[in-house]
Amino acid sequence: MREIRTYGSEGGGTGRTGPSYPYHAMPSSRSIPAGRMPALPGMALLADLLASGMPALPTKPSQNLLLRVSYVLEGEGMALDLAIILIGGLFFGHIAGRLHIQKVTAYLLWGILLGPGSALLLPQPILSPSDLSAVRIVSDLALGLIMFGLGGELTSRRLRKISGSMIRLCLLQAAVVFLIVLTVTFALGAPGSAALLLASIAVATAPAATLLVIKEYRASGHTTDVILSLTALNTILSIFLFRVSAAVVLWFASGTLDGAVLARDFSFAAWYLLGSVALGTAVGLLMSVLEQRRREGGDEVFLVYFGSVLLGLGGARFLGVSPLLTMMFCGMVVLNAFYEGEEVFSRLKDVGKPLYVVFFVAAGAALHFGELAHIGLLGIGYILARATGKIAGTALGAFLIRENEDVRYWVGPALLCHGAVSLGLLYELQNESPLLASPIATIILSAVAVFELAGPLLERFSLIHVGEIELESLVHHKELGVYRMHLLETVHYLLGSFGAESRKAVDTLRVRDVMNKRFSVLAPSSSLKEVIHIFQTSRRNVQPVLDADGLLQGVIVYDDISHLAYYPSMNQLLVAGDLMRTRWLTTTPETPLTEALVLFQKHDEKFLIVTEPEAPRKLLGILEEIDAVTADRRSGRKEG
Repeated sequence: MREIRTYGSEGGGTGRTGPSYPYHAMPSSRSIPAGRMPALPGMALLADLLASGMPALPTKPSQNLLLRVSYVLEGEGMALDLAIILIGGLFFGHIAGRLHIQKVTAYLLWGILLGPGSALLLPQPILSPSDLSAVRIVSDLALGLIMFGLGGELTSRRLRKISGSMIRLCLLQAAVVFLIVLTVTFALGAPGSAALLLASIAVATAPAATLLVIKEYRASGHTTDVILSLTALNTILSIFLFRVSAAVVLWFASGTLDGAVLARDFSFAAWYLLGSVALGTAVGLLMSVLEQRRREGGDEVFLVYFGSVLLGLGGARFLGVSPLLTMMFCGMVVLNAFYEGEEVFSRLKDVGKPLYVVFFVAAGAALHFGELAHIGLLGIGYILARATGKIAGTALGAFLIRENEDVRYWVGPALLCHGAVSLGLLYELQNESPLLASPIATIILSAVAVFELAGPLLERFSLIHVGEIELESLVHHKELGVYRMHLLETVHYLLGSFGAESRKAVDTLRVRDVMNKRFSVLAPSSSLKEVIHIFQTSRRNVQPVLDADGLLQGVIVYDDISHLAYYPSMNQLLVAGDLMRTRWLTTTPETPLTEALVLFQKHDEKFLIVTEPEAPRKLLGILEEIDAVTADRRSGRKEG
């Protein structure tokens, strides 16, 4: 039974110890899970608790605050846990954009801070194991949607490609990974059974992190197709390979060597795979039919989506098949059997984002970094062997099937994520045979901690190198004034709803009052790297290009370059002179702002170059439409 610690003179407190208060005996309006502080519904209960000997807080302000935070967070339940996860995830995702790292890694880091990180400062981590259990249904639903989305990437075009070369590539890669990990771990002292299980788990690629990185950067192209295809095939192959390996290991461990037992275990492995295919196909067809009927007369869109996903997950557990494979095949069927299947996935894209944040933050909080201290030479060997096998196996397989160099050298590093599938296989083994799972648990948990952080970074690097990410996804550029305009618009309508009068229109505003007079200057020879840096550090959408005499040669508009496919080699090949516009609309500083607004509307332009009529190449300023509209709304001018 867990009890609250009391603080006496050692903690620098008042010296009052009082009796220890068992959790189950505390006054509360609801049952309290073990290891959690109860929520106190009223001051009377708080007084009762104090009278009963609530521990005196340390006198140091920092300790006092941290302990109070720990007690509050431990007592507020799932709602506060989810609020912390989502709001913190939003903040960390924004920071990730500014630091040019993928959001998956940011969510994992936020989870690490809430889990192992907070345990260094607080008596208990903010997200304790009991908290993670409480949000498990959300995480399971998120993983189901992710696997459903992975199936939704398997279009008929990709399936035709998978039917041939990709299957050979997957088998070759898996064989290399399996043999290298088996050899290295056995040579480093792992028992044969442990080496076999480690080798089968090493084949798995984490579909969640791999897919979310591709989605975040909107990567597209042949190499991206190969990564998605191999991720799906690796998931299928690793699960089947693990079931077969586990059957062999358990057969030898039984000591009876009964052929009937081995045949039964092999048949279970086949059912685990084929049953997942059958259930996923059935749920996918049902979802397609329900979606079709809903479109004919109904708007219960999310009832259909979430109900189908939960049916697939729950049905898989009930039938003893793989929930991950079930949802992947369900997504594949919906995409290819329903004529508007792509719209289903576009609808789920935004709805699933909060669930994905919960999944990755919870995954970060559950990472076992403490295991790294006990990983030993065997664990290090497993990590290095798996990475080597993935990279070398993909390179060898791609060479043998005559794939291009991008696939040979950059697909392997993009497949190193190691998460949900491997952990799921480990937990299955722990349920079936804890003795067999024990020798490999520390190794797998440590490897997941390493690969879940390093894998997304390497995948991003690979996608950038092969040029299948648009520049817009790499440049953290926010338009100036968007939030300001939305805030002004909100305040304007809020005041109007209470009958407040807007200020009278100010018709005396001129272009010179609003235009931007300070801007970064690019030369025609400035490299693409310099151009990107300018847009990253400025919220302006238009940057001028001036010659050595300060005369305007052109302008670079962010929207013109944002959809370029980015290659690192472009930094040396493209210069500002290749990217700039040489034609633009001009105006003068004394032009009334109302006339400038008419120009924007008439010519469907987003900016005006401000010059003097007698010196059209001498730049005085740049007026962007967003600045003009913001100033106009601030003045209170009525439209229409």
